[in-house]
Amino acid sequence: MSERPQSDALIITGRRIGHFKTPFPRTHEQIWIFHQILSPNRYDDKGTEWRTDPDWRSGFNWSMTYDNINTDVHFPYGEIIKKQLKTSRNYTEIALGKKRDALLVTSHCNNYAQREIYAKRLQKYITVDIFGRCGQKWNCGHRYVHDSCFDILNTTYRYFLAFENSLCRSYFTEKLFENFNYDVLIVTRGGEFGQATKLFPKGSVISTDSFENADALGKYLSDISASVQTYASLLQAKDQFEAKSYKATYQNALCQICEMLNNQDKYRRHIPDTFNWTYSPQPCRKPTDLP
Repeated sequence: MSERPQSDALIITGRRIGHFKTPFPRTHEQIWIFHQILSPNRYDDKGTEWRTDPDWRSGFNWSMTYDNINTDVHFPYGEIIKKQLKTSRNYTEIALGKKRDALLVTSHCNNYAQREIYAKRLQKYITVDIFGRCGQKWNCGHRYVHDSCFDILNTTYRYFLAFENSLCRSYFTEKLFENFNYDVLIVTRGGEFGQATKLFPKGSVISTDSFENADALGKYLSDISASVQTYASLLQAKDQFEAKSYKATYQNALCQICEMLNNQDKYRRHIPDTFNWTYSPQPCRKPTDLP
């Protein structure tokens, strides 16, 4: 905090603003950047002072979020890219080693996306193990630290359910990216309707939005599980791609800020009302694929 007064820019995380009762002093030239990694559905959970205080609401110049459609500095949780080198492996052998179908690891229950309800619906057709606060206790390591505990995705499970707690525009988190590079098919549930198939390369993920409901997806996954050849071919297609880390996208975002600070005449702007901006235009949806 001692370097704050002479800093050219401040990155202020929305959920942390509650630590400050009122905006602190700033120079006329200092750029304030509103940073948020939570979905808009959860903006009200913590640090709500920024949405009720007019000085905070009108205090920001730029935004830094995962939403590439509505932000100045794009800072996603990760990125899926094509591998530079082709991978040659025995995918049939990998498929033969899988004995369970799907794994879901969660912390927030009774969420906006109703992901546990969707996952339990899938249990009519495939095995779905739910770990975390909303299911069985995670007894190995720390729930979200990708240590050797997550090697079970290489050896045991066919699918990882990367289900978000909210269905909001561009909201795809570490659940997708940090689990992507394992030998497992990713089933994603997030973003605007149909957005996953637009953002991610064909063959890299399976999106719940591509199916009318959980029953249709469950039948599809059951058919894949029943065929070693089909599963192996889908895993091989997915293995053309890899996920860039959160650290890499963070570094890219900081580089973009540096470029903007060095060209302020080009990028100069002011967000009149940050609270209204975060909810515009209608960034979140309710699930329509559950009874």
